Amino acid sequence: MSRNIKIFAYLGPVLMTVIMMTWTIIISPYTGFHDRWAIYPVFILLPLVFIYHVVLVIKGTQRPLLIVYGILHVLIFFYLWLFALTKISKDSL
Repeated sequence: MSRNIKIFAYLGPVLMTVIMMTWTIIISPYTGFHDRWAIYPVFILLPLVFIYHVVLVIKGTQRPLLIVYGILHVLIFFYLWLFALTKISKDSL
């Protein structure tokens, strides 16, 4: 694999985070209390990000670095995920 493709593969979870936050910013002004249709894409992203990190660790060559990257990103993503759910659904958790 070329170096650019590897870098893009490693940045996949970050790209999913950016997509989630963009969705939240765009859709939240138009949602009401408990609008389920708007939070389904956000719900789907949590397991996808986790699975993506697991695959990176399994297939990657620098496992210790990818494990640290995965743990840090999943922690940050989880915080942003909760924020996105709250912002979109207009409900506290």
